[in-house]
Amino acid sequence: MRHLLSLILCFGCALSGMGGSGTKDDPWLVGYPRRSDVRAVLDAGVLSIEGTGAMQDWNNDDPPWRNTTYTEIEIGDDITYIGARSFVGGWNAVSVRLGNGIVSIGNDAFNGCSNVIEVELPVSVCSIGNSSFANCYSLRSLSLSPSLTNVANWAFSNCKSIVRVDVPRGVKIIGSGAFSACEALQEIVLREGLEE
Repeated sequence: MRHLLSLILCFGCALSGMGGSGTKDDPWLVGYPRRSDVRAVLDAGVLSIEGTGAMQDWNNDDPPWRNTTYTEIEIGDDITYIGARSFVGGWNAVSVRLGNGIVSIGNDAFNGCSNVIEVELPVSVCSIGNSSFANCYSLRSLSLSPSLTNVANWAFSNCKSIVRVDVPRGVKIIGSGAFSACEALQEIVLREGLEE
């Protein structure tokens, strides 16, 4: 019976396609549409996402690093999309480095990364999803990409430590509640061209 259970578990892991244990020699495969295009490695508290193209979304399940401890998140320069819910609840993370190739960040991608202090969106980022940085309580410094065209609903809601936001000229839409419950927020600089 124990052998049968082991076979079933192994078969389930093979079907999920994530593979790996998160080490350099055996990374998690998290790309979309081909999982092998993007690899995740956890080493000495640093969660590194490398490869080419888009990460998968985690709308119906948790990423393989969900119950691990990491203090840094590093996204490689050839990653173009950070999947929805990729780092949701990553409360141990204090540092996030986003690669220069990221074009889009999915819904809730960093929601609940409550100890992250600073986020700089690279110039390549055009869109961020709903609640993508919500509940990042310690976030004090926020640098939005000049390529950004909209700030999604609740994108930075409940970021209690943000003091100032400079909205780039290219932003046409600021979504509902984008900066709600940002208790320390003293100034939002808006530009001409804002439609909503």
